[in-house]
Amino acid sequence: MNAEIAKYFPFAPDRFDYLVNVSPRFKYVYIETPKVACSTVKYHLQMIEFDEDERRIYRNVHDRAFSPIRCISELHMTDNQLSDVMFGSEYFHFMFVRNPYTRTLSCYLDKFVKGSPAEVAEKRKYLGYGMDDEVSYIDFLRAVQQQPLNNMDIHWTPQTYLLGVAQGYQYDFIGRFENFDADLARALRRVRGYHKPFESIQKRQKVFTEANQKVLQYYTPEAKKLVEEIYADDFTYLGYGRGIDLL
Repeated sequence: MNAEIAKYFPFAPDRFDYLVNVSPRFKYVYIETPKVACSTVKYHLQMIEFDEDERRIYRNVHDRAFSPIRCISELHMTDNQLSDVMFGSEYFHFMFVRNPYTRTLSCYLDKFVKGSPAEVAEKRKYLGYGMDDEVSYIDFLRAVQQQPLNNMDIHWTPQTYLLGVAQGYQYDFIGRFENFDADLARALRRVRGYHKPFESIQKRQKVFTEANQKVLQYYTPEAKKLVEEIYADDFTYLGYGRGIDLL
């Protein structure tokens, strides 16, 4: 990561490397947002890279060893080449965002309620809790609020910080989880350019946390206040209104 990029992504290079997905073939940069359908986005991008041959897609789309999409470190670029990729007009830069209320609740449900025992133990330890501790949504939010941005797990780090939006990084397209099918289709059409059109978005079997349906169950006035404080920049820069009634 060069100094110019570090202004927009002021965190460890390995985190930047994990989040940035580059296609030298189709000239796009997808910067992923954990808990914003990044598995589905990667699946469809890999379908394009593999010329729609689903058999070539590895079961874990996040495993870079089997992915046709490159991370920055694999491309061995000079600083000037890296700047051209991250800032130049030749590449299409896009990302997806989600309402902070539902993204944060989805993270809690996925990593602290429904996750595998090993993952739940890891995330609890990361926030200072033991396996025998009861960790409510309020407990989770209070612990997250005490963490510096650079120490947060990427699944609950504010989106605008991970994506460089709060720091001024510019994107060609911003998709929204709330309009996911239509926005993903737009992004995929742009990715394909003048190549064979991508015919449809395939439906995948996934485990959903149903965060939208559980908002009223988990959002007390304190939880709402904590999310609005922790993710203030997400509300401001991404244009999401403050208020559960707006979901």
